[in-house]
Amino acid sequence: MLQPSFQIKDVSRFEALKLRGRILSSSDKTLLKQLEFSLAPDLMLYWQVYHAAEETLQQGNQFGIHLPDSLTKAALSRRCDYLIGRYCAQQAIAKLCGFPQQVQQQNNGAPVWPGGLIGSITHSDGLALAIVGKHAHWDWLGIDVEALVSKDESLSMMPVIMNEEEHKIITAAINAQDYAFTLVFSAKKSIYKALYPKVRSFFDFHDVSLLACDGNKQLLQFSLSHSLAQKVSARLINVNYQLIGKQVVTWSLRQQPKLRQKQ
Repeated sequence: MLQPSFQIKDVSRFEALKLRGRILSSSDKTLLKQLEFSLAPDLMLYWQVYHAAEETLQQGNQFGIHLPDSLTKAALSRRCDYLIGRYCAQQAIAKLCGFPQQVQQQNNGAPVWPGGLIGSITHSDGLALAIVGKHAHWDWLGIDVEALVSKDESLSMMPVIMNEEEHKIITAAINAQDYAFTLVFSAKKSIYKALYPKVRSFFDFHDVSLLACDGNKQLLQFSLSHSLAQKVSARLINVNYQLIGKQVVTWSLRQQPKLRQKQ
């Protein structure tokens, strides 16, 4: 039976950055605040709604966050995505450690977390989130947010993302059929973000296969290919999810082995 990987707790928000963004419904705000959880030991998530504008870049710069050279000529939306994603990481670290720290970027674009920390950053359609924990407690962390993929796009992307059996599992398990493809797509991206820092090599969507979905617990379970399972010492991996308006948020996390053995 699938089991939730954490318990959600309400955490009061920082309001350091005042940005205009899209209007959220009260229910969406409630869901996002529930996602802003603190899980003992040592896990924190921070989110921010924003839009692509020069003022977004200016406010990001006020927090000491600067674009890497590779993005200085990028589209405005891409620059805003980067800055607000890093801002969320900075604030999550501040809530976890008591003071903010910068998150730099590797040559391949992956974040460089301060010593002793592990985390993941995501952004899509004006919503950014970052999750951060202490590496002594967390083996992996991965989070992803995706805007709802249209029916036509999902049909064209389907062969790359999932097989027919996976499609049957997800469509039979959830009521929100419009979200089925996007949910699996996002979940597999969360898994990639969680596992890549461990394997340090590319793996594709078909190295991860959906086995089960518990719609009541909002939990997905996947199996890993033999080669990938050997690299991370795990055959199965769980992904939690939340539907936020026209977006899907997914996340995967695992405690360090010594902590799991104590449970």
